[in-house]
Amino acid sequence: MPILYVVLIGVAALVVGVIGGYVVRLLLDRRSGQGAKAVTDSARREAEALVKEARITAKEETLRAKEEFERSTSERRQELKKIEQRLDTRETNIERKADLL
Repeated sequence: MPILYVVLIGVAALVVGVIGGYVVRLLLDRRSGQGAKAVTDSARREAEALVKEARITAKEETLRAKEEFERSTSERRQELKKIEQRLDTRETNIERKADLL
């Protein structure tokens, strides 16, 4: 009988070892799955932050360009008004001279 006990103990140890290894593997898979999810979530948040920052930068650039355009067109309008006033003055002077002749 002692050999039977040794064999039974060996088989029981083998079964316990297989079940223990399976449980340990499941736990490790869960941990690695959670780690991968955390990395993916972190990467997603970082990407969203970069996109948000890029949108803000684009809006700022658009606003600057718009302000520059408005400033330059305003200056151009003022220049055109001055030219128009000078032309009106010349036209008036020419008409006076023509009336005198």
